[in-house]
Amino acid sequence: MPSSDPATLVVDRLFEAFNAQDSDGVAGVFGDDVLYVLHNTGEELVGAEAVTFFEGYFGRETGERITDPFHAPDGRTYFHGRFADSYGSSAILVFDVEMDGDRLVSMGDRQRESEEYFAAGAIDRLYEAFNDQDIDQLTEELEGMTYRSPSGVEFTGVDAAEHWADSFGSVVTRTTGVFAIGNGAYGFVTEHRAPDSDRSTAYTVEVERSDGRITSMTERRLTS
Repeated sequence: MPSSDPATLVVDRLFEAFNAQDSDGVAGVFGDDVLYVLHNTGEELVGAEAVTFFEGYFGRETGERITDPFHAPDGRTYFHGRFADSYGSSAILVFDVEMDGDRLVSMGDRQRESEEYFAAGAIDRLYEAFNDQDIDQLTEELEGMTYRSPSGVEFTGVDAAEHWADSFGSVVTRTTGVFAIGNGAYGFVTEHRAPDSDRSTAYTVEVERSDGRITSMTERRLTS
């Protein structure tokens, strides 16, 4: 089913026009006053300047959105997008989108931070241990971590592992990228699916890392 999320629709329109080498389509995304920010260089492009920037890559690369939207506490929506060239090389960028209702206000891209990459790896190891119902590995992954459940109850270490083990048989999937949201914290969205069920529940998750390990993890039921 096509997405109804305004930020997702805008990003998909941009990639569709870009891949089709459709200058008018790209211009329809940016209009006269939408700001596009190249965060790694600090360059800011407005309207037609952004169109010219994307035209410079027409025929050289193709792009696609590869994650669902993550609605961050700063009010922006974050995605991962992949660009590939005709030689088989590809790069993943972080896109951030600011909307005013259905209207695009600004968009930007940047390279993924190394800490985002490492945080994603740690999170995925944790979920792999849970999905494999490996209590020993789960306990190791949760060692030294404070976990706050959606109901607000706090668990630490072994107690957290035992709490998670009560839900063995369910499957947890990370549906968005892992994005730095400030002050050493990282956010993303997960989907929990109960055994033998087609129904799932989405959660927003915030983690903090220190010395290469996750030190805290808070889950909240996704409400929008």
